[in-house]
Amino acid sequence: MKFLLILIILAFSHSLFASDELTARYFTWDDLGERSSVHLINKHDKDKSNIITAIIGRSEDGVQRIYFSIEFHGKYNMCLPKQISETSIAKLDGQPVKMRTWCNKYTYSNSNNYYLTITPETIAGRKFVVSRFKTAPKEVLFEHEGIVVYIPAKGFTKAWKQFGGDAL
Repeated sequence: MKFLLILIILAFSHSLFASDELTARYFTWDDLGERSSVHLINKHDKDKSNIITAIIGRSEDGVQRIYFSIEFHGKYNMCLPKQISETSIAKLDGQPVKMRTWCNKYTYSNSNNYYLTITPETIAGRKFVVSRFKTAPKEVLFEHEGIVVYIPAKGFTKAWKQFGGDAL
């Protein structure tokens, strides 16, 4: 699945990462359609900036799911295929969720860089994550291996419904 980021800027009034080194930019489901994104901009080294994206997609067996992509903006790798566990734990609004985890190689411009993709591994985890995005008034707190960000929830319910559901 190709993950193309559309850059439309919408800044929220707060961030866990407002500091001298990092600035956060937020993109809602309303802005991007089938995704919501947080860009953590490192003011001193743009290549160390992170992009955390929640994406609606379908699994290989046709089930509508939510995926999280975690990547560096520049030349650094977020993961290496042989050094990654197949499962991990992410927290959404403080609730631990078991995640299926894998490392993807970028498919554009002969890149040799990798980014991380995770998705809830269990049915209960998938239901919880979708429910959190549907019921959150503004955002969902996402924590994974040292990354802590608020992912916008605005527009999620509409995007989830418009995606079309599971394939038959």
